[in-house]
Amino acid sequence: MNTTKKTYDVYGNCYVCYILNNGYDKVVSVFNEQGDLLFKFEEPINGSQLIFLLKGYSIAHNGVLK
Repeated sequence: MNTTKKTYDVYGNCYVCYILNNGYDKVVSVFNEQGDLLFKFEEPINGSQLIFLLKGYSIAHNGVLK
């Protein structure tokens, strides 16, 4: 089982992503700076797709467009 932690700064908001890959399934869990689970993907997603989704989440959740 392989777990990778990545941190992204999107429009001034920090998102911590844990990517779990057990060889069969790939799960991505996204947390805010306070450690609250925001959402989880239970399918493969690459880095550019994840950043795209984080930008959309940030705009929708915070009402900011930069």
